[in-house]
Amino acid sequence: MSRASGRAAKAAGDAWEAFVEAQHEAAKYLGVIVYVQHNEPGTKFVGGRLLHTKKSGTDFFGIMADGRAFATECKSTIGRLMRSDVQPKQVEQLDAVVKVGGEAWLLVEFRIGVEGYIRCAIPWKVAPWTKLRSADSISPDEMDPEWYIRPGVCYLKRGVAVPVGVGGRKRIFARE
Repeated sequence: MSRASGRAAKAAGDAWEAFVEAQHEAAKYLGVIVYVQHNEPGTKFVGGRLLHTKKSGTDFFGIMADGRAFATECKSTIGRLMRSDVQPKQVEQLDAVVKVGGEAWLLVEFRIGVEGYIRCAIPWKVAPWTKLRSADSISPDEMDPEWYIRPGVCYLKRGVAVPVGVGGRKRIFARE
């Protein structure tokens, strides 16, 4: 991967996570969650390159208003999402949350064209991994329409519109 494409992928991933953070702020406002923590791996710059120094679990972990845990792993990709892109520690945490009755989500942004995307909130326990050749992956074509993250609606409280201006300082919901 060239440095330019690596920077573009990092920028897309950062923007996607900012959108998800705004979703969580809206979920707090709506009374769906009471706590959320954004987990990031340890990093340092070496020779002008960003290196991960510590593995992390899921991108977000929190507590829902009903006392259940939730975990969310965010991925932004062009084309198919490879299962190998979800690290073993992340799989372990998502599986554990499901096992104790919590909500575990794989949030995927499929980037299309210059500025297009399809955003989905896939329940982890039913993620539609498909084996092509020798590796499992997911494509936008395999998404259940219920999983689409619709503009102005919080993925944790489907069907409930979020008031304009809610969603943190970036006001994600006001623009969509």
